[in-house]
Amino acid sequence: MLIESARALQNIYDITSTAGEQNREFLVALGAADYALLAYPRSRIPIARRAAGLAPPLDTPFMIDPKDIDALKADAKKAKEIGFQGKLCIHPSQIEPCNTIFSPTRDEIPYAERVIEAFEEAEDKGVVAIQLEGGFIDYPVVERGKRILKLAGTITRK
Repeated sequence: MLIESARALQNIYDITSTAGEQNREFLVALGAADYALLAYPRSRIPIARRAAGLAPPLDTPFMIDPKDIDALKADAKKAKEIGFQGKLCIHPSQIEPCNTIFSPTRDEIPYAERVIEAFEEAEDKGVVAIQLEGGFIDYPVVERGKRILKLAGTITRK
């Protein structure tokens, strides 16, 4: 489902929640170049999807200059930071950089495993906030770790 209008953007939570209630599996993507350059519309969609308990959306394709791979990478990194799980591509040269940016890194996978293991051990003792390797770990950090491992598992199976 492409979100391409102000009305759809305004109703994104209701749109995604209703589909989730119907047990329909679908993916949401920001599909309007006009909105892709604006921070509010671009960030509203991932937040609504998370609030609805659904998978993160895909970002709109980078269309300013499809051959400017450095600009594409910067745009994709920004999309990942605000909660998109991937990016629509309009040119074959965009696929590899986007796959690299949205895939877990070699460091993220073992760290996610350590986070989950340490947290589960602490949780068994009734502790739900810990420090690991100098960082604070609680439920949102553990959930992020689980998403990283799930994505890594999906990638390695293909």
